[in-house]
Amino acid sequence: SNNSDVLHDRIEDDDEWQDILDYEPMTDEQKEWDSLETELSLKYDAIYNEEITYEIDGVDYTKDELTEAVGSGEIGYMDFLDGYYEITREQNEKLAELYIQLVEVRTNIAKSYGYDNYAEYAYDKIYDREYTPEGLKDYKDQVKLYYSPLLEEVYDEYGNYQNEISEMFDVPLTVDEAKEMFESHLADVSDDMLESYTYMVEHNLIDIEQSSTKAPGGYTISISGQYNAPFMYNCASGDFTDFNTLVHEFGHYNEMYYAPYEEWYYGGCNLDLAEIHSQGLELIYDEWADEFYGDYADAMRMYALLNNVYIIVEGCKEDEFQYRVYSDPDNLTVEKLNQLYYEVSEEYGDTDLYDSPFLASMGYGEDDEMLEWVRIPHTFQSPMYYISYSVSMAGVEELRCELEEDRDEGIEKYLQLVAAGTDAEFTATLESVDINSPIENPRFEYYAHNNRLIMGVDDGYRLDGSSQDLDDLDDDDDDDTDAVTDDDTDKKDKKNKKNKTDKKNAEKEDEKSSGFALPMTVIIAGCGVLAVILIVVIIVAI
Repeated sequence: SNNSDVLHDRIEDDDEWQDILDYEPMTDEQKEWDSLETELSLKYDAIYNEEITYEIDGVDYTKDELTEAVGSGEIGYMDFLDGYYEITREQNEKLAELYIQLVEVRTNIAKSYGYDNYAEYAYDKIYDREYTPEGLKDYKDQVKLYYSPLLEEVYDEYGNYQNEISEMFDVPLTVDEAKEMFESHLADVSDDMLESYTYMVEHNLIDIEQSSTKAPGGYTISISGQYNAPFMYNCASGDFTDFNTLVHEFGHYNEMYYAPYEEWYYGGCNLDLAEIHSQGLELIYDEWADEFYGDYADAMRMYALLNNVYIIVEGCKEDEFQYRVYSDPDNLTVEKLNQLYYEVSEEYGDTDLYDSPFLASMGYGEDDEMLEWVRIPHTFQSPMYYISYSVSMAGVEELRCELEEDRDEGIEKYLQLVAAGTDAEFTATLESVDINSPIENPRFEYYAHNNRLIMGVDDGYRLDGSSQDLDDLDDDDDDDTDAVTDDDTDKKDKKNKKNKTDKKNAEKEDEKSSGFALPMTVIIAGCGVLAVILIVVIIVAI
């Protein structure tokens, strides 16, 4: 237009300006597909929230009611299993059929823009990632090799803290107490962070109170226009999770507070970078866990450790499941999808944490299918999003390496990452502050070593942790690496076999004492720029 120079003056990047000039509106056909995708995505919520019941002796039970009824002795254990499976299967069939329709529509969308499949389309056009699905092969292979065994070890160790963790969440914590805990060490991290926190509180740009009328969850959002300020929201639970959420969300708030004008109005948000701001601050605050949690400090560290390890594994697993679906979208069936999810879960060592294998062992369903994948909303409504959870957490593990080597310097690098903002490439931003990129050079063997040290386990890791050795990790002689890997694999196999045996024996003893097992759903949620719901359905012996 005649006034295009006004806009051009505000966009300094020539490539961004060219993108605007090259913009092409959607065709009528693309508009139809876009509208249909939105319609089908919204159907997910309706079907997911649909009340499904199972009748026993003339009484209809929901899944939660079945759990309560078997616990009180109102129904028998086999009736409970019958109902639990039938409800799970019915929900799986309805949502899987919906997913098949979504895959078809999204495949048409991707091909209309010249992409081979929707996975490549989403990585590039929706999330503007610097890496491709195929480019993550080494990253994912290392997760399978080093983090899948670690997840099993952490989960076994987590069981030793189960009672303490349950007690911890029964300890009341007011919002004022959470604020006081958080503020007590803000200046130890940065005077600038104390400034942004003080501004937030004094100007009422925070609402984290308990209320029965508030929507659940927590997030940080920018209020542009007259206010030009970030705002933090959380529906408090009255326990320690409120403190954790405050730390997490303030990582996002603080970045937004200092973000430059360009980011507020024209910048994008690199999801892989954004979560380092929040999860990285949680990592820094772990230094004061003993002060914050007292007798529950070790339990809280284990709770956080399970969350961190699981996010990395789950992020890869969910991404790989969706990638395989979108790469071969023809002739999909409910059965094929369930089998594929089981196959991927098995590759990542994640089959034991779901109900399906247990139910199959009792004669309900097939032993090569997993039904719970339909309970993850992102798969339906934010396709190919999940890998950002894994990549951002791997970035946090790199920050952990820096903090362990020199805490003051690690904090300074964290603050430099915050100052860099979210409108930049992941690898370039990390490298600009001299932090290794887990995309360019994944080091999951080293991350696993650090996490085992947190558990008090010395795994005999061969590197001394110095920066030079870590940078040379990929340059080791192949023969040398193979020798170490074979030896380590033998040790891991023996340890895993022992862990599984001990776990099975413990489960048998627990089952003898009670006579039945109940399902437990663990939801790990990280809010703010990212809103993650990782669903783990676990059979625990009561």
